Amino acid sequence: MVRRNYYLRIYKKRNTFLIIVMCWASTLAASVPPLLLNPGHYTFQPGKAVCLYPFEANLPFTIFMDVVYIGVPMHIMACCYYKVYKAVATSNRKFQTQPNRNATQLSANVEEAKVTKTLAGKKASFVTH
Repeated sequence: MVRRNYYLRIYKKRNTFLIIVMCWASTLAASVPPLLLNPGHYTFQPGKAVCLYPFEANLPFTIFMDVVYIGVPMHIMACCYYKVYKAVATSNRKFQTQPNRNATQLSANVEEAKVTKTLAGKKASFVTH
């Protein structure tokens, strides 16, 4: 989103399909080891109507899974949100210093400012002059 040309190069139909396949493959790869190594550890959860692996059965595996499938994606998303926030804030500062803004530009800037405030967790309220 921050670098439009780079985004358009990467997210083509073929690449998007490959990313989806990789997500499914990594999920499958994460669920197979407990099934093959400790098949007796899966237990049926009647309230949820599913079989679950008790992660306390293998603590190193659980820590690895938490880091790889929770920690890393959360870190990547946080960095991406920061970059988007920074790009929108920079754009807003540049726009505010430009003379002779037309109504369309002003409207677009108000929307960008709302996005910036939403990302920052602040209430978005603006007055256009």
